[in-house]
Amino acid sequence: MTRLGSSMLDTLREHDSSKLDRYLVFGLILTIPSIPFVRFGAGDFQIPLAFLIIGVYACLKLPVLIRDSKPVPMRVSITAMLAIYAAWSAASLLWATTTDLAASRLFIRICQIFFCILVINFCAVGLASVHRMSWLLPLAVLVVVLVGYFGYFTSTNPPHYQFSYEFPRFLGDRNSDTFMILTGLPFALAMLLTGAHGRLGSFLGLVAFVLMALAIFLSLSRANLLVMILVVSILVIADFVLRRGRLRSIMLVAALCVGLVVVVSLVPSDRFVQTITQHEKRFEELEDDTRWGLSVAALELAAEHPLTGVGLNNYPPEFHTTNTGRFWYRAERHKPVPHNSFLSIWAELGTPALALFTMILLWPLASVLRLAPRIMRSQDLLFIHLFLGSLGLSLVLIQGIMAYNFADIFYFWLVYAVNALIIVALDRALRHSSERSLAVRPFAKRGMLFGARQEYL
Repeated sequence: MTRLGSSMLDTLREHDSSKLDRYLVFGLILTIPSIPFVRFGAGDFQIPLAFLIIGVYACLKLPVLIRDSKPVPMRVSITAMLAIYAAWSAASLLWATTTDLAASRLFIRICQIFFCILVINFCAVGLASVHRMSWLLPLAVLVVVLVGYFGYFTSTNPPHYQFSYEFPRFLGDRNSDTFMILTGLPFALAMLLTGAHGRLGSFLGLVAFVLMALAIFLSLSRANLLVMILVVSILVIADFVLRRGRLRSIMLVAALCVGLVVVVSLVPSDRFVQTITQHEKRFEELEDDTRWGLSVAALELAAEHPLTGVGLNNYPPEFHTTNTGRFWYRAERHKPVPHNSFLSIWAELGTPALALFTMILLWPLASVLRLAPRIMRSQDLLFIHLFLGSLGLSLVLIQGIMAYNFADIFYFWLVYAVNALIIVALDRALRHSSERSLAVRPFAKRGMLFGARQEYL
């Protein structure tokens, strides 16, 4: 009787844990529209709504893990890299010149890394659940995009599209605004290319993609515009290769171009011409951009402290000690921050942390690329859809942080964790599908194999 009761309790815990994991992902995605506008706290300790959900999840999840007798398969490599990165950041307090700044940043970083480790190792969401939620990411970001269009068309003379016109700018400037939009773009494009969510999903993907692409163009963010062009090109080529050059892929790309032309025609001609002129001006002024001074100063600090850096979050005070910072005329009006996460980490934590962070950043891309041969053999729309979305998201995470110091904001790590969940679920489903195929191949037809995979999902 005791053994039977224990078995039933274990089953109930597994069921509750799985449901809790699904609620976490669902809740995190739904909080994305609130990130720029809803926060709690004071000073540097601004807490987004998603942080509260993560806290509740951790309090409910940890007791289940402690009581669970079965060992949890850990993702050793990425967990070790994240843990060492957190430990090195903590050690930087020993050599930081301004320890109060370092301590405040350290608390936030440890929370971000703890969240990623918790989700990557202990959040078990099935592929079917991830697939059902994958359409929520572009639609959640689309809410933010529509807020931006409201400001763009109602303001008398907006200098550029930005969704935070009439709201406090908690997330940042136009670079971080368009970075948020970029994270929804890959799955919107994947919805259109694969049709994995049906005709309605393809239509929603087309609408979301066109609105997001135009918003990024109107934002005047040079780096994010180039990132968008590169990511879209890679995803279209990847879809063409995975689906072996289907005519449908070419027709869908043509539909994207037509959709962009139609939406652009709705923008007032004077504002569109103004945007073109401002883009040309911004690219012409690239050599005189003050970001070059911030980057040069970061390189100076990295050269002076190659092993340890100047300490976590100590770039702003140390900037004025560099040759560039002493003569920077905007230093009194703007807080100096490198517009590149790699340079920021290199200057503050040294070369070891830079190498470690680079490996952490490349882990999703390397993981999803290893799945490509199996996905090509499967020719399953569900697999291709999630592969394209995760591939695009991995590229955005790598390239986007070259435009701004995004690695210090919580949204970057939220997207990183969601992308890791998709990759883990996709890898698990592909492994199980291969094992099931080998087991039933002598007796089953293709339809039976598909049914077996659906039963697992």
